[in-house]
Amino acid sequence: MKKHATKDSLGYWLCRSARKLDKFFQNYLSDLNITSNEYAILNSVYTAESTTPSEIVNFLNMDKGYVTRQIVNLERKDLIKRIENESDRRSYCLELTAKGEAVLPDLVECSFQTNKQLKALLTEKEQASLLRILTKVGNSDI
Repeated sequence: MKKHATKDSLGYWLCRSARKLDKFFQNYLSDLNITSNEYAILNSVYTAESTTPSEIVNFLNMDKGYVTRQIVNLERKDLIKRIENESDRRSYCLELTAKGEAVLPDLVECSFQTNKQLKALLTEKEQASLLRILTKVGNSDI
């Protein structure tokens, strides 16, 4: 069997970097009692990039059951609410509650600070290359 050193694996470095970044971001969010995945859902609803659970699943590439549990958690925290989907009565849309809208600026600031720290590690050219590569990988069928 052919040996493959972990340190030579793109998957290893991609996952390690993602975990490290998520841990760093989570440290910012911990005082606000929000997880990074809850933030991702809140922000995607706020920016209207996805307003139904199925849109969130597709946009964030998360498991349907996991997204449902996160929505329930966000409802319990009174940050998000379900509203009738006028275009499809079988589903529902999500929108931020007043409390969700009030906390969102602090969450966005946490995201901004995390990205600022990441960008500080890279030149502008490296940032552009990384974004291009990650977009390519993220939009692939692998």
